[in-house]
Amino acid sequence: MKTILFALLFFLPLHFFLARTAQAGLTREDQIVLAKWTAEKICKMGVDDFYDIPEPEISSLLEKETPLKYTDIPMMPTEDQRNRIANYISAYVSGVCPSELEKYKNR
Repeated sequence: MKTILFALLFFLPLHFFLARTAQAGLTREDQIVLAKWTAEKICKMGVDDFYDIPEPEISSLLEKETPLKYTDIPMMPTEDQRNRIANYISAYVSGVCPSELEKYKNR
């Protein structure tokens, strides 16, 4: 019984700390880096080709070309994070490669 209680008291706070850290997401600066990188790739490759890249390759490219770690990107971004990144990508794509904008919006 003491072992179970100890495990709960030790691991529960650790779990909640790690969950909060993962949900904290990217800073605004990191969000801009991610959005700009994504938009540049979309304009260079096209929406369909970009989103067809396998996850391991995307992870490798992102980490090689930016200061971000793929694992730092939250799996469930907040609504604000999602909107900020999507708006940046849309603005960049509409200015640099407008032919890809409708495809991006429909993804």
